[in-house]
Amino acid sequence: TINSSFGDYSQVAIGSNSDNIQTVKAINHSIDKSIPFVLGKNNNSNLSNISGIKSGVSSVDLNSSTNLRNAVIVNHMSDLITALTYVTKYKAEIIFNDGTNLPNMSKYNKVLIVGGRVKNTIGYEQVSGKDRYETNRLVNSKYGTGHGYLVSGENTADAISCVNMVINKPMDIILTKNDGSSVDVNNTSIETIIGGAVKIQRKILYVNPHQDDEVLTMGLSLLRDATNNRKNTYLMLMTDGSKSYAIKLVNGRLKSEGRREISVTEMVNARNREMIDCFTRMNGDKNNII
Repeated sequence: TINSSFGDYSQVAIGSNSDNIQTVKAINHSIDKSIPFVLGKNNNSNLSNISGIKSGVSSVDLNSSTNLRNAVIVNHMSDLITALTYVTKYKAEIIFNDGTNLPNMSKYNKVLIVGGRVKNTIGYEQVSGKDRYETNRLVNSKYGTGHGYLVSGENTADAISCVNMVINKPMDIILTKNDGSSVDVNNTSIETIIGGAVKIQRKILYVNPHQDDEVLTMGLSLLRDATNNRKNTYLMLMTDGSKSYAIKLVNGRLKSEGRREISVTEMVNARNREMIDCFTRMNGDKNNII
């Protein structure tokens, strides 16, 4: 997600896939300084072995303090990912806590706890649901924008990289199960799916002006979607095609050959049969024709 979000690579903040604390520090610096966040494989990750990083780039000192004056307390990486929209919007520092003893938060103007694993002994605002997906929905409904980035709630490495997206284009982080079953994707405004873990199937509707356009104007796309997402691919016929000039040409030829001319109804029925045949040959479900 770095190349699509940043033009300046003079500094980056490197997190570790094996160290949550280092990763949190790196995210905080990324948000504070508006610099790219990079997820390395381990604590010894260097710039030369991270794909996409240009030569001559330096990493920030993760031990230096940030200028962030609000805070979000989390105890789980999925809650951290949910909190990214809030922390970028309010320039809040992420505090990764053991869930039992809250640190001294007096230096922060506003404190939010995300998730139910943190024992809220002081009375800070806390948003939590029965699971990570409900917590995500609650945070987005209260602090979100109404549209966002869809990420896996089962693959932290992919999901956490979306910090680079929300720094430059603030949107909701929408957590979902990898099959998309925890989000109503057909009624959710999704800007981008981040990472390859999430495999969703949207309902797709092709609007067909009249018979034969399902092949002549949209055939390749329709073939792709009917093959990959058969049960959710629909074809809506908008007219019966009865006004087509073609019937005059057909009947003119039939008359010249001394054969019976066809009626408009016969032409419409024939064109409908042809459309259904074309759709089903492209792996479409004829029950999905409207």
